[in-house]
Amino acid sequence: MEMRTTTFFVLFLLSAFTSYLPSSTADVLDMKGNSVLYSSAYYFLIPQNGGGGLGITRTGNETCPLSVIQNSNSSVYGTPVKFRSDPPGFLYVGELDYLNIQLPYDLKCSGATPSDWTALGDDEKEQLYVKIKGYDNTVSGLFQIRSAPGYFLGYNLLFCPSGPRPRKCSYLAVEVDDGENRRLVVSKSDENRLVVKFKKFGERFKASA
Repeated sequence: MEMRTTTFFVLFLLSAFTSYLPSSTADVLDMKGNSVLYSSAYYFLIPQNGGGGLGITRTGNETCPLSVIQNSNSSVYGTPVKFRSDPPGFLYVGELDYLNIQLPYDLKCSGATPSDWTALGDDEKEQLYVKIKGYDNTVSGLFQIRSAPGYFLGYNLLFCPSGPRPRKCSYLAVEVDDGENRRLVVSKSDENRLVVKFKKFGERFKASA
């Protein structure tokens, strides 16, 4: 699949708001206070803006659900994800780890394995969207997780384009498109940064947002 993008636009957007994160690190904790494991799957639940968890859907002309979105129904947990550290070999997910976020299964219609999250630029919308791999011209990079001030067991997600470490990272946010989809985007500022909480896949307790 293809989407129009230019190197100039991508560089401009990623420089609009970037953050060098501090060097200290701690384990990321789920909603029960347990360390998040690289070997387990988790839902991203959203304790803000009235919606449900993060999932995937089709947007635009997509024939495969490659767009990462927030569900509009607050009772829907969304699509679980897993994490891969870079470099590999860690047991627990740490704040500031460089990591891949992926579906816990292969999305066969995407033609890409594993089904990782990635970023894709759109010149017309002047935005970077979070997608599932399947497009030819995605922006190479990894993700990070950082504790969200003011939210107990809440975290921000960041996208870190490829480059020397420590990398410059930009916060993820939710933006509503013309089709009323709550799409996950790489934010141009830090004012509307997304906050997530981690619910372990398979656990039976009702999340309180």
